[in-house]
Amino acid sequence: MKHKILMLALSIAIIVGLVGIGCAPEAAEINVTMHTAAVGSAGYATATGLEALSIEKGGNIKISALESAGGGSTVAMILTKPEWKNDVIQMAPFWDKYAEGNIPGYEPEQKFSDVRGKIMDLVCFANANTYFVTLDSDIKTMKDLAGKRVAVGRIGQGTWGAIPTVFFKEVFPQLYPGLPEVEIEYCGGTNGATAALLDGKVDATIMGLGHNSDYSVTAEFDFMINLNASGRDSYNIEFTEEEVSAFLENSPSLSRTEMPANSTVNQPEPILCVYEPAVWGVLPDFPEETAYQFVKFYIENVGELANYTALAKITGTPEGLVGPIKREFMHPGAVRALEEAGVTVD
Repeated sequence: MKHKILMLALSIAIIVGLVGIGCAPEAAEINVTMHTAAVGSAGYATATGLEALSIEKGGNIKISALESAGGGSTVAMILTKPEWKNDVIQMAPFWDKYAEGNIPGYEPEQKFSDVRGKIMDLVCFANANTYFVTLDSDIKTMKDLAGKRVAVGRIGQGTWGAIPTVFFKEVFPQLYPGLPEVEIEYCGGTNGATAALLDGKVDATIMGLGHNSDYSVTAEFDFMINLNASGRDSYNIEFTEEEVSAFLENSPSLSRTEMPANSTVNQPEPILCVYEPAVWGVLPDFPEETAYQFVKFYIENVGELANYTALAKITGTPEGLVGPIKREFMHPGAVRALEEAGVTVD
């Protein structure tokens, strides 16, 4: 009798266990809203690619990409709009200077102090270096640009507008007091800047190459392609070590990089440049599990993002998603996901 009772109890336990397994709840859905720059930007293309992949994969993470003003504007929004507190924002190079109102000639509606500590990084979605080119063989150094006209993009473009603005309006006068000012021509975008050089309207223009940290993967931007396709002989103007050091002291979010020879056409020698990543960021109290799941999804699908934007091949590996981001500024959930994937975060 005792044997039968024991067998009956075991049978009931097994049935209950199987029912429990069959009825186990699915993982809770995680919804992530990403605020990007304008349609056509690298950030927008990347976020919409992630949105498409989250639908295609059918997992528990669901991503929505929304166009916004980008740059420092998204920082202002996330710091003032409670409904954004659990969202992800695109942060252009120099986003901190934009938000603090420290880009000469750029006046945001709202300014914030010590903003670097108010936003945490998740991963970077693009990296680009910055240097200058000319069609005038007599212009060999940045110092030779004194009194000359230099074409750049919009002032709201971190890499193509803010970086040259800060250099020529703050760093250049500090290094070369008494020399004539460099006249900056904002051309509405990088293609317009390249066209201004080819049309003879300016003496030099801003240039840059997308790349990962060791230049094993590179991507030419359309304006660089346009310059190369013109067949014109162009001459690269690189920074000096002193100029880079002064620039980094002024703008510590930048990094030093040396572009190897022949990374693009008309480039027989290495070029000393500055560069900074474009990143996805969140508030410090962004849910750690959401940050972890988002970055984990990003890592698992980063290789496929190049199907949506060619620039994504720069960050096409888990290591590429870190780039020059410093651990002290990274969200703990992002660090956990990256380290689980075997990526060292310094």
